[in-house]
Amino acid sequence: MFDNVNLESEVGINNDDYPDCEIFEAALYDTKTLDELMDEWNAKWTSAQETLGVEVTE
Repeated sequence: MFDNVNLESEVGINNDDYPDCEIFEAALYDTKTLDELMDEWNAKWTSAQETLGVEVTE
């Protein structure tokens, strides 16, 4: 399930170095804060869960 959500979200956790590069680029060029990046990734992750019908329980 993780792999499917990760692929659908295009966040790329443990798949490539894109998340790291995005963080470094934002810091270098002062384009986004870490909070802004995390908000974007959380929104993508949530959207992927909804698309795939993943129900999150606590």
